[in-house]
Amino acid sequence: MSCVDFVHAVAAKKSVPGGGSVAALVGALGASLGAMSARFTLGKPAFASHDERLRQLIEKTDELAAGLMYQVDLDVRAVELLMGAWGLPKGDSNRALQIQAATRGACTAPLAIMELSCTTIELLEELSNKCSAMLLSDVGCAAFLCEAALQAASLNVYVNTVYLADQQQRTELENTCNELCEQWIPRAQALAHTIQKRIRKEN
Repeated sequence: MSCVDFVHAVAAKKSVPGGGSVAALVGALGASLGAMSARFTLGKPAFASHDERLRQLIEKTDELAAGLMYQVDLDVRAVELLMGAWGLPKGDSNRALQIQAATRGACTAPLAIMELSCTTIELLEELSNKCSAMLLSDVGCAAFLCEAALQAASLNVYVNTVYLADQQQRTELENTCNELCEQWIPRAQALAHTIQKRIRKEN
């Protein structure tokens, strides 16, 4: 659907697309800004020594953007399955098992969004030192977007793990989220703020 249609769909009184899908789209936009910055820099004489690496960064950020866009649909499907499980008659003997399976499944896309966003942040760190100064603002925007995607996706894990009966499974999922957030949110923020200082020529 178009961007306008997607925004309207998110605003509608429906379960999907929701926060997980929005987080995936935001992350994809961050990766795409990175790819655009690398493309504009590629071939510039001042950055000729980075041409080979820039080509690799373009390929990788394109792949990350595609992967994040794929999670938009996967999250929708997972939430639909979850809503279907909760909607089963309470007398259905399989209801509890289906809810647990769907709840675990609903964590899959948000976790993938987090991992892809973290990988994008790492590439943006490198790109910030290999792109034209005129494109630094785009790399900084990408860092902020990937941070937002990471934080938003983590909420979509936590909102589901509280319903997991398997305490070990819940702990493992939440620990994964905690570790990714603790490592990569500060890095994304530091990158964006460093770029901001460079643009404003602050010491």
